[in-house]
Amino acid sequence: MNFFESQADARKSSSRLVGFFVLAVLCIVVALYFVFASVSVYGGDDPVRASWWIPEVFLWTFLCTIGVIGLTSLVKISSLSAGGSVVAEWMGGRLIDSGTKDKDERKLINVVEEMAIASGVPVPSVYVMDQDGINAFAAGHSSDDAAVAVTTGCMEQLSRDELQGVIAHEFSHVLNGDMKLNIRLIGILAGILVIGVTGAWVLQIAAYSGRGSRKEGGGAAVAFMVLGISLLVIGYVGVFFGNIIKSAVSRQREYLADASAVQFTRNPNGIGGALKKILDSSHGSSLEHKRTEELSHMFFARGLSSGFFSGMFSTHPPLEERIERIAGIGAMQADAVISPAAPVSTPVPDVAPTPDTSAGEAVRMTAGMAAGMLGGSVTAMALDPKVLMAQVGKPTEQHLALGVQLIATVPTDLREATASSLGAVAVVYGVLLDADDGVRRIQLEHLASNADRGVGAELKRLLAQFSGLDPRLRLVLIELSLPALRQLVRSQFEEMRANVEFLVYADEKVSLFEFCLEKTLQVSLDANFSPGKKKALSNGTMRAVVADVSTVLSALAHAGQDTTEEARHAFDVGVERLPEAVRGAFAFQPEETGFRNLDAALDRVACALPAIKERILEASVHVALADGTVTVEEGEMLRAVAHVMGCPVPPLLVNER
Repeated sequence: MNFFESQADARKSSSRLVGFFVLAVLCIVVALYFVFASVSVYGGDDPVRASWWIPEVFLWTFLCTIGVIGLTSLVKISSLSAGGSVVAEWMGGRLIDSGTKDKDERKLINVVEEMAIASGVPVPSVYVMDQDGINAFAAGHSSDDAAVAVTTGCMEQLSRDELQGVIAHEFSHVLNGDMKLNIRLIGILAGILVIGVTGAWVLQIAAYSGRGSRKEGGGAAVAFMVLGISLLVIGYVGVFFGNIIKSAVSRQREYLADASAVQFTRNPNGIGGALKKILDSSHGSSLEHKRTEELSHMFFARGLSSGFFSGMFSTHPPLEERIERIAGIGAMQADAVISPAAPVSTPVPDVAPTPDTSAGEAVRMTAGMAAGMLGGSVTAMALDPKVLMAQVGKPTEQHLALGVQLIATVPTDLREATASSLGAVAVVYGVLLDADDGVRRIQLEHLASNADRGVGAELKRLLAQFSGLDPRLRLVLIELSLPALRQLVRSQFEEMRANVEFLVYADEKVSLFEFCLEKTLQVSLDANFSPGKKKALSNGTMRAVVADVSTVLSALAHAGQDTTEEARHAFDVGVERLPEAVRGAFAFQPEETGFRNLDAALDRVACALPAIKERILEASVHVALADGTVTVEEGEMLRAVAHVMGCPVPPLLVNER
């Protein structure tokens, strides 16, 4: 499956979950009705009531059950609206400082950053759970609010290659849309479980009532006891079936994540070695935490100890089976001479590891061989649209190697600055400084009066680093800064947003790159500072977003071409990739008009269904490549637009021209 098919499949799985949820609730309603009807039949004196069908009892049972279960599920899901960090903290995770000097934590941070840059997704927040078992998970509603958490056992016991395999597995969950599915599972199971919890509460009332007068309260205590036991049994029957549903959905997604991890790293020994260490470890992958059962479907490997029903309820396939499948994928890769999806112009040749060189070291060697690509001046690059579309959400080992090299190319002072909140804000300001001396002076004067004093001092210290900065590193710097920017308090975030807006408009014009950078920051950080602003996928047809797609394609066409005629031709090339039935409805827009509407247009396009987004992104790629080449800035703009649409595009694998 490509990225868009994976997203659509996750949506289908989510729809099936809702269907199973409704079925489970109806079964609970029927079971509860018979409990209450029995009380009415056998506990009443009216012979007319001695019937098993009592409409008013059924109605109240139905309404109360639906209300309690639905409200509980909604409250649980709402409590997770802030994203993956909430889930990580639920499991006792502690946030790792991006600037940590601890050897193992530094290794983990580096691996996560490399994976994120190579995937084209925002760098997630990273947490460590103080557990001896080897395990990990990724959580969040989307890549913009994702968090990755690993155990200390995972961080300390695994080699870099094995840790890389585990993180690649978790990133596949981010890319395949599994995280939102997992959060919905938490809410669904919480709703079903509330019946059993209510039963336990009623039993406590019965026990308390039984301590009173046996003559006066004995009957009430017995009634409460029967009701409590009934609710407990019914509630856990729902949980029983809920866990079966959870297990069936999770197992297939784990197989897909394993395969994606091997494709990403091209190193089956990484993730395979991690699974073998779990198999051989005395602690295995078990987690000692009260929420382990609730979150069991999210882990890299089974978090619960084996039990009587472990096979039926296991959310993960057996370790031996996963290891065998991974070995099979590795054998297929070894037999393949050239991957058909790999661009022939890639600057990252494959390097086979020597007997004393790990596969991860081979990737780093490969990245070193790619270093020449990042030196000197690059004007335009050749790309194959089919290859680029195939790589959306499906990064390869070449992207990983390039990601390593991109991070290594960032000047040391700037790299260190991204690890602190004040330094990260200074980096954002520095990236937006204009090349024109007059405009830059206006920008710096504004920041001197309106920016935090500490940020101003950092920017002054780093100012020289931004002169002549490779344009390919600007978005990399923003992505590396995101974990630290998420730690800003609300007032600091609002100050940064206002200053960013001033910097963008300081020259009284806005380039598409400036717009996309500002939009990328907004999309990536709104999930943290405005967690309630979730976009539902509501636009199900291309016709519903015709005007918005026209705006996006027009903006890209103007950005990549020198004349209006060339821009119109590029626009027409993109429209040819859209459904024939609606092509006539797309209208080329003047540069000023299209750009003014671009912000709202991107927001609406981001609400399109995966299949619609695929066609829109394909059209965008063909617009950018209408003249056969793409400039560095044009390519980064394309990636930024794709990010806003929720379609992660890895760094472009191209040759200099």
